Amino acid sequence: RVYRERNYLKKVEFFRNFSVEDYARILKNAVCAIGNSSSFLREGAYLGTPGVVIGTRQSGREHAENIIFTDYDRHKISASVRSQIQHGKYPRSNIFGDGRSGKRIADLLSKLSPPIQKQMHNL
Repeated sequence: RVYRERNYLKKVEFFRNFSVEDYARILKNAVCAIGNSSSFLREGAYLGTPGVVIGTRQSGREHAENIIFTDYDRHKISASVRSQIQHGKYPRSNIFGDGRSGKRIADLLSKLSPPIQKQMHNL
């Protein structure tokens, strides 16, 4: 808030919160997502959104090809963002699943015949 009030930036807007639906729309339509959010790795991969993840918060996490990791150096951040913008959208990745695991689990459970008989044990 202080940064926004001290610096008049025409092309930058700051928001506190989004609904889940609005955030998904924004991420899907973003030219490049910049920050340290795990949503860039997960939802961004599925949506093909180029992302630049800054810092170590997401280090070691599985990710698709849509992500570039960088440290806090402004020149590296700028170069990474430019590279991602130049690349454009990535192909959709199902690295974290295809959204059908619930049905697969239900199908598997429906084929099991677990014993229902409870046994009592006196101590």
